[in-house]
This record gives sequence, C-alpha cells and structure tokens, in this order.
Amino acid sequence: MSEEEFKQFISRFEFRDGAVMNGPDRHVLVHASYLVGIQREMEAVLGPDGAFAVVYNAAIKGGEFVAEQLAKQAGAAPLEQVIRMIHNIGTLIGWGKFTVTEFTEKPVLMRTRHDNSYITGLWTGATEGKCLFVSAIVGIIIPLLKKAGLATELEYEEYKCVAKGDPHCEFVVRERKEE
Repeated sequence: MSEEEFKQFISRFEFRDGAVMNGPDRHVLVHASYLVGIQREMEAVLGPDGAFAVVYNAAIKGGEFVAEQLAKQAGAAPLEQVIRMIHNIGTLIGWGKFTVTEFTEKPVLMRTRHDNSYITGLWTGATEGKCLFVSAIVGIIIPLLKKAGLATELEYEEYKCVAKGDPHCEFVVRERKEE
C-alpha cells in the first residue's frame, strides 16, 4: 500500500453535517487507545473468548454487507484478489499494514502478517494474541467463502502478536478439521 493509494482512497471521503462519509457509508475516526480500551473492558467483563465472540458475531452480521459491497466492486475477480482487497482496506483505514502471505481455497488457508498494529505500544505483557481484526476478517470472509461454495467452518490462531512482545502480528485462518 503506497502513500499515493492512501491519498486516492481518502479523497473519496466527504464531511457532511458532522458525518465522515464514503459514498453512502458512514465512517467514524477514533483514536487507537479508544479501541484498545473497549477491548480491555470487554475482556475484563466477558473474558478473552467472550470479547472475541462479540467482535466475531458483529463482524459476521456486518460482514455480509461488507462482503456484498466488495463483491460488487470486485466484479468477477478471483476470491484471493477480493481477500487481499479486504486486507488492503484494513491497512487504508489505519488498523496497520496487512499482508496476505499465503492463500489457498481448497483447503481454505490464509496466513496474514500484520505490521504496525493499532495496539502497538498500547498493549504490552499479553500472554496471547490480542488482534480483534482476526475475528473481523473471519466474519467478513465467511460470506465470500459460502458464495464460492467453500468451507465456512474455520479456526484461527494468532501465533505472533505485538502485545506479547513480538515485532509484528501473524495469524492463520484455516478450514476446521473434522474431529
């Protein structure tokens, strides 16, 4: 993602009557510490699994809309290209730089590297991954996988995380193995 691509992306936004709009879609600009604070409070009240479940379920509900909009924009683009587009959007809106390092459809497998995460410097000393973007991306790609007739029972693992002291985050999303 280049600075020029970011400038082109941001040029589509308008400020109308107190709302930041990109076409018909409203966006809210928030400081990263606000997101981390919400996440910490959700984990304190619900536990890490509960916090993940809230974001995951919200992402699935919103993911269908996002997936539908992206599919319209991408037209007949291959699924991998749409998946990479989703990661680029995450980069463009400031969550950090996302790079899909591996992707296969059969079996479903996606490895992602996340540099300069929004939690960098705001969350330290964690014993497990803290990137809620993982749950959001899973929620967004499930409708795309379903539409393509691919597996939608997925599992994920964030095996590197800046909150644990790693230099960047890395996660894998893969087709759930039958037990």
